[in-house]
Amino acid sequence: MELYLDDRKTDIEADSQATLGQVLDELKRKLAGTERIIVSLHCDGNDATGEAFQENLAKLSGDFERIDMRSAEMRIVVAEALHSVGTMLDQAADAATEIVNLMSGGKLAEAMPKLGDCCQVWSQIHEALYNAALMLGLDLDTFQVQDRPLPDVLAIPTDKLEQLREVLQARDFVLLADILHYEFDEVIQSWRQIKDALIETIQA
Repeated sequence: MELYLDDRKTDIEADSQATLGQVLDELKRKLAGTERIIVSLHCDGNDATGEAFQENLAKLSGDFERIDMRSAEMRIVVAEALHSVGTMLDQAADAATEIVNLMSGGKLAEAMPKLGDCCQVWSQIHEALYNAALMLGLDLDTFQVQDRPLPDVLAIPTDKLEQLREVLQARDFVLLADILHYEFDEVIQSWRQIKDALIETIQA
């Protein structure tokens, strides 16, 4: 098995019984302190990421003739992720308005699937922002977002998403519409403030 990082053969000698996950961990250690992270993994020319990523990590590295990994600057990767979050936030605001309009028109059968999809997107936004802060090596307890600690700002969408889940379970559609109409702007604004603060950190 030959192991390449950014098209250069590495000096890492992995045991043939080592899993892809173990090889990946070794490369991560090699990159420690360089501010670069692994962004892709190919085995014998085939993409090993995607839905089968965790399954592939358990495979033996010795089962492949060549393993290629590519790295990128961590800050560039995070910046691209935050750009995607910005697009998702714009769409989230529009989606909340659409759901409220459908519910106001008595179209619950149309509104509920859209709300389910939106809840998944909202959770992805929340997780992406949290992970971006971790990747940047920030102290989450002291990092400031408009003169407030990050945990305090993150608590706003966390609490509101939990409230939405409780209201959905209670099937209180009137309260659900009220939250989306009158209170969800604060959630979007909190996420947007965190995104902007993280981008400022990258650009500093």
